[in-house]
Amino acid sequence: MPREKPKGERNEEPKTSMDNDYVSMCTLRELLDQQKLFYKDMLDLQEKNFKTFLTVVMDSTNKRIDDLVKDVLEYKHSMEYSQSEVEDLKSAHTANLSASKSINLNFDEFQKSLEALTSKMDYIENQTRRNNILIDGIKDEKSETWHDTEVKAKKFLADHFKMDPKLIEVERAHRNGTFQLDGRPRTMTVKLLRFKDKEEIIKGAKCLKGTKFFINEGFSERVRSKRKELMPRLKEERMKGNIAYLKYDQLIVHAPSSKPTTSKSTSR
Repeated sequence: MPREKPKGERNEEPKTSMDNDYVSMCTLRELLDQQKLFYKDMLDLQEKNFKTFLTVVMDSTNKRIDDLVKDVLEYKHSMEYSQSEVEDLKSAHTANLSASKSINLNFDEFQKSLEALTSKMDYIENQTRRNNILIDGIKDEKSETWHDTEVKAKKFLADHFKMDPKLIEVERAHRNGTFQLDGRPRTMTVKLLRFKDKEEIIKGAKCLKGTKFFINEGFSERVRSKRKELMPRLKEERMKGNIAYLKYDQLIVHAPSSKPTTSKSTSR
């Protein structure tokens, strides 16, 4: 005979497949909720990082622009004609600020805008340097003052370019970098009052060929880099018998009896 269950003992019914399905659905729902929360956090983090990236880029651009505008104002008396370029720069700056507020900013367009802005900034920087010349080879002294440098520059121009020292008007002159203990003279930056004096000196710089002295135009670092990159090509063209020379950041080449052609450096 089957054993009778004691009174009070509960009958345990086995779990049905419906109960198992219910547990599985709950587990699945929890997993989906966790997955949804994970991706939401990840997207929020990506959006935050993207906005932070744009902020860093624009802050860097804004600082460069602010510093440049300050320099332009300091040289206002010698470059009044560049005010329109400054206004264009401010307009481009405002346009970039508006564009940065959009999370869907197109990176390609942003890059193009940034390159155009950099080119314009470089152009204005070169306008502030348009009366500058760089002189290498003049004896250097550790205790040399700006006044001493100016006197040396005037004497050098008078001796080598037959210019009257009394008529050479120099706004300022200084050495670049720190004094070299090995006796190698630092480059001298000389800002002339008149652009035509600078042009006359550059045109007559060939008289220094064969000496220890060198004169170059005081371009920005970007332009100097491009000109340096073009030098091998310039020498190559001259060896071919062509007329070749640098104009700003371009190489001008033509045969003695033909029209000139322009070559730019490969760097951006």
